[in-house]
Amino acid sequence: PELAGDWLAKNPHNRKLRDLRVRRYAADMVAGKWKSNAETIKFDLQGNLLDGQHRLAAIIFANTPIEMLVAKNVDPAVFDTIDTGATRLIGDALYIAHEGNAPALGTALGFIWRYRNGGAFARIPGLQTPKIQELEETLKQEPNIRQYIHLGASLARKLNLGAGLASALVYILSEIDEDYATLFWESLISGADMKESNPIWRLRERLMAQKVKLNANEIAGLCFKAWNLCREGKTTQILSWRASKEAMPVPV
Repeated sequence: PELAGDWLAKNPHNRKLRDLRVRRYAADMVAGKWKSNAETIKFDLQGNLLDGQHRLAAIIFANTPIEMLVAKNVDPAVFDTIDTGATRLIGDALYIAHEGNAPALGTALGFIWRYRNGGAFARIPGLQTPKIQELEETLKQEPNIRQYIHLGASLARKLNLGAGLASALVYILSEIDEDYATLFWESLISGADMKESNPIWRLRERLMAQKVKLNANEIAGLCFKAWNLCREGKTTQILSWRASKEAMPVPV
């Protein structure tokens, strides 16, 4: 931390520090979750800091020593090319790890993380976007999600849903009752031999006739509501869920 402070003082031309990023880095460092990769702390020919201010600030904030590679005598003319690459997504990390259906799996993990940590599927105020490390940890804790990606993709094609969201919903309900969930989703896809008062029929009607595209919370709320009605043996003439007036239903 002391060395980080000395180096951070040699920072005449860098970007303004983003406090949230510093705190997130520091939290990982304190928790022992920080992963040092080949990314370097960079200094120019005069010893001025070119790259690494957020990592150095996080080390100071965490008051924790962290090993990092250091590159010295970097030509200052390359400053405008530093840290301009595309942000790595969880799907990229899963692909590198040879996971099948990496994009859909990565998206599904994001929905599951938000649901487990905030009770919602769409981004909501106060709930941070999960980091790659958090999504990787989610996969370790809930490895069975892998086996539901194919069914989620099939459901998505039939009902105008995103594959990641569909996979997350299939997984969550299957963890409650796999046999019942299989019947629920198969009935939702086929729509065969159902009365109009069947909650699954009403759900299918809502999903397939989206005049205004529903967000992830609305879709999940409708799915969970229909699921609970079916589990209770109830019928309905209208299936609705409004985030402004109702909490996210808890599937049982």
